[in-house]
Amino acid sequence: IKQVLGSGVHAVVKKARNKQTKELVAVKCVDKANMRRRQLAREIEILTTVSHPNVISLKDVFEDEKSVYLVLELVQGGELFDRIVNDGAFSEKDAAKMIRKITDALMHLHERKICHRDLKPENLLLTSKGSEADIKIADFGLSKVILGEKTMMKRSCGTWAYWAPEILRRQPYDYSVDLWSMGVILYIMLSGVHPFDPDGRSTDAQIVERILRADYKFDPEYWAHVSPQAKDVIRHLIHMDPMQRYTCEQLLQHPWVAGILSNALKLYVNSFVVEQATGCPTARCPVSH
Repeated sequence: IKQVLGSGVHAVVKKARNKQTKELVAVKCVDKANMRRRQLAREIEILTTVSHPNVISLKDVFEDEKSVYLVLELVQGGELFDRIVNDGAFSEKDAAKMIRKITDALMHLHERKICHRDLKPENLLLTSKGSEADIKIADFGLSKVILGEKTMMKRSCGTWAYWAPEILRRQPYDYSVDLWSMGVILYIMLSGVHPFDPDGRSTDAQIVERILRADYKFDPEYWAHVSPQAKDVIRHLIHMDPMQRYTCEQLLQHPWVAGILSNALKLYVNSFVVEQATGCPTARCPVSH
């Protein structure tokens, strides 16, 4: 076992090497004295049954007198959160590629009756520091396996800044809460700010009130360069009515997410690039074709 990669209230994640294969792995060390047994058992059950290139994989589980150890796939690019903090907003092309992969993994989970319930940039891990990094969903401690088509969940869990309004209202909810969280994540990826706390100075009460009303804006300071198609995706995710939110399948079919840029979008992006480079509106700038 090597250096510590991260730590939480109930566990520490360390980098380790398999003595036989020499493979580098991540080991989640859960203290038995403080662990939540049901939560840990659920996480192990889910990771054991799920196999997807964009979901962190579980390689082994073992225990001793003091701890339970989850041997996980090692990814070394850090959290999506840190990438945004360090490098700023993503380009639309890169954001769409990331969202496409996360959504495909999320659809895989939903098809297996699994609702993640804690999607946030801190739980999305990058495989490397480079621009071609892959992305993986991690931390299934708060996930839930839904038994039956009409089962609705009622327990409030996860990080509340990414919660859908129905969770804050303590109303029954379903898989659509994961899509709301995806909308908040995409908003942050494209702007570098939170939709319900854009200046970073709002109180918790103000943020909650905005979430309950789905009250957010596309401030030109952060959104002037972002295409209408990208904003359209967000509007279909951060939607008050769960029944009107995109499903994973609908999200993957959206042209922006699918990577099918229309001529209108290409013109929009190109015009913005020209305006930024020349300092004058595109319509009045001589452009050679």
